Amino acid sequence: MQYCLDVLIPEAFNQILLWRTGERKSVEVMWDNIKEEERLHDRGEELLEETDWVMDIMRLRKIMETSLDKNKLGKEPTSNKALRKTRSGRIGGVVGCYKE
Repeated sequence: MQYCLDVLIPEAFNQILLWRTGERKSVEVMWDNIKEEERLHDRGEELLEETDWVMDIMRLRKIMETSLDKNKLGKEPTSNKALRKTRSGRIGGVVGCYKE
């Protein structure tokens, strides 16, 4: 199982990326041209390391929005007299995180 995870799956991704870019034209291993096979393998490794910068920016933006929302929730006004805590644990009209 570990061999599949560590060796076979990354190599399969490598070959799929080479097929997508059109650099790999044959299913056969080029035993007669080892240098070309090594070049393709190295190129596949480069393709595996590339990321889609648009998706990276969108992911970072979502993380920033989430952290800003958490900061806003932590800074709610507590000095307002309408939000006094009662014995039942209610704060004004709020029970837990739901409004009544």
